[in-house]
Amino acid sequence: LNAAVYISDLFLPKGDLVVSIKGRTSSDRVDFFAKKDLGFEKLPIVVLINRGSASGSEIVAGSIQDNDRGLLVGKTSWGKGLVQSVFKIGSDEALALTTAKYYTASGRCIQRDYSRSFADYFNPSDKKLEKEEKNLPIFKTKIGRKVHAGGGITPDKEVEMGTLDSFLINLRFRTSAFFRFAIAYSNTHSDISREFKADKNVLKAFKKFLKEKKIQFTDKEFEKNNAYIRTTIEQEILSAKFGLEAGARRFLKIDEQFKKAVSSFPESIALYRRAKKFHGKKLVAAQN
Repeated sequence: LNAAVYISDLFLPKGDLVVSIKGRTSSDRVDFFAKKDLGFEKLPIVVLINRGSASGSEIVAGSIQDNDRGLLVGKTSWGKGLVQSVFKIGSDEALALTTAKYYTASGRCIQRDYSRSFADYFNPSDKKLEKEEKNLPIFKTKIGRKVHAGGGITPDKEVEMGTLDSFLINLRFRTSAFFRFAIAYSNTHSDISREFKADKNVLKAFKKFLKEKKIQFTDKEFEKNNAYIRTTIEQEILSAKFGLEAGARRFLKIDEQFKKAVSSFPESIALYRRAKKFHGKKLVAAQN
């Protein structure tokens, strides 16, 4: 909670509501506001979220969205917004009891419905989630943009994650072929630079490696997934040579959610100007 409020405070103007904790009664409420203007309040913001975004990251995303401070891109977040209090009930035992929930600035509950089965909550189907999202109540941001409530944080721009076919799943996860090839290749090539590209010779070497390790593939499968194979080889080799960040940066060039986020900055700037104009009009009206 504290880290989420601090991160939100970096980008929100002083006085904006970040998140609220609400218990069973009206007196069981605590509001957390942005306390300082730290110099980042005018920067355009695009926040990437997905099903792996939970709890603190949802507080940050919700505060940015509800205060019209930036755009959210990706997939709806997990929906983890419970506050638990721990009560000691023995020398070596304690009870964690849910006593409150997190709510965004517009009043949306972050927590996803967990009233059904354990399996429904932790392994929901995409169809079920889509059906739930359509029936969620709608709230409004400061300038009147509609946002869904009660099922995590829904992005302004929904972008699907790329899916892998069985061939790529086998190469990447079951056999760790990309990783193993990258280690072998980097150990025998001392001239690898940060601009490394997986050219036709590297691909030829990768195919030879797969045959040596008896990892099955067809030329048709290889050609169909050429862009992914090239980029993943580059990612793994750069990670082996220069660290994980170098590899991750290279992989972003085929990450559809990331590319959409980058292309959304002009709209984020327009949203900031729209919100600034809206708040300016409200300030003038209040002064009059």
